Amino acid sequence: MVGKCIQRRLGVFCRTGDSVYWGYGSYPYTDATSLYLNPIFYAATVHRYDCLDYFQVDPHLGGGRALQELSRELHENGMKLIIDVSINHTGTAHKWFNKEGLFFDRSIGAYHNPDAEERGYYFFGEGADEYLCWAGVDTLPTLNYTSGRLRDILYRREDSLLKKWLKSPYDIDGWRFDVADVMARNNELQLAHEVWPEIRKSIKEEKEDAYILAEDWGDCAEYLRGNEWDSPMNYFGCARPVRQFVGEVDLFHAHMEELRQVHYKPSAKDTAERIREHLMKLPFCIRQVQFNLLDSHDTPRLHNNPEISEAAYQCALLLLFTLPGAASIYYGDEAGICGRTEDVEGCRYPMPWDKDFKREASYYLYHTLSISFLIKV
Repeated sequence: MVGKCIQRRLGVFCRTGDSVYWGYGSYPYTDATSLYLNPIFYAATVHRYDCLDYFQVDPHLGGGRALQELSRELHENGMKLIIDVSINHTGTAHKWFNKEGLFFDRSIGAYHNPDAEERGYYFFGEGADEYLCWAGVDTLPTLNYTSGRLRDILYRREDSLLKKWLKSPYDIDGWRFDVADVMARNNELQLAHEVWPEIRKSIKEEKEDAYILAEDWGDCAEYLRGNEWDSPMNYFGCARPVRQFVGEVDLFHAHMEELRQVHYKPSAKDTAERIREHLMKLPFCIRQVQFNLLDSHDTPRLHNNPEISEAAYQCALLLLFTLPGAASIYYGDEAGICGRTEDVEGCRYPMPWDKDFKREASYYLYHTLSISFLIKV
């Protein structure tokens, strides 16, 4: 997101010996006032959307102390911190589920213990291997919000997941919720509009100005009425129409084989109407805090697409920085980071810190637009 000053100290991942930790470097950056991190909690994989323990920062990232230091450093420099979490599902290795017994003894968790309290946190069938999981991925079992105990642990209690990390000494400033569009929803149970107002109430009680950011790729105006989310990852009102306007297939359609073959380049009028239609559904205060983006950890980077010209990319950036809301810069875009477009790993290349990217045209463009954004707001 865009901010106040060129000289900022951002938390960056640094490597020393065998340890990975959050470090700090002072350099002219892109005027950011907020840092949004993908999941940091203890997990079985590097993407960490398969959490093992919501109450422990992954030791590979330096643990809780590193998060405290990062948060303090950011706040001292006028920046906010948003953390990503998935409370739609855990990993099968999570201590509540513990299918493989890799991290916890098999006497712990729901999978091997039918009478365990944690059994009610998930949707089990008659057999241990019959359980509901996100998108058919059997390593990501879905959480069951009919469990009052689960709700207490995740957001209702004072020591709950969502409240703990908002409190000192971690003092984060917001949550980004993974796959929020399907959370507390399945064919049999539709609890989303019961659960999300409860989550919002809990978060805002702890920190009134905490930001509630939710992943949804479609029209989610029903969640944007002031009592649930503050903003979605604004694919629907920004990334999808803008990227299609400059020459790509709609991002959502690109996930489906049949629709991927449909190439339609909308006119400027079509694009403006599509964005306006989205914005007009929203209360003004919600419209002003939309989380606008072009790229993310779930999408190929626009500038890596060989079919997108430099002029088209610049046009997309101008739109990103002029739409109502906050402009989100996915790490490395400002550095012209390399990547590929064939798979999701292609947009997750490491940051090219050894490259003098501040001399690159891409960096200058982002910096110039950031300054212009500040003048606008």
